[in-house]
Amino acid sequence: VEYSEDALAQAQAEGKPVLIDFWADWCAACHEMIEHTFPHPRVSALATQFVMLKFDATNESEKLKELRSKYG
Repeated sequence: VEYSEDALAQAQAEGKPVLIDFWADWCAACHEMIEHTFPHPRVSALATQFVMLKFDATNESEKLKELRSKYG
């Protein structure tokens, strides 16, 4: 699910943990995670316990700056 404040708030209201995947087109490790890590059966099984949010950090933006500050 694409990251949004609404999606984050909904997960919090439901008491579900959140995993935010900050990815970028130019990030080789991100592509490896998409191709190999996330589809791995053990990771897929664990991912069902989380609300999985994805944030596109390919280009610098005010939202990216805000989230960097918020999450370090």
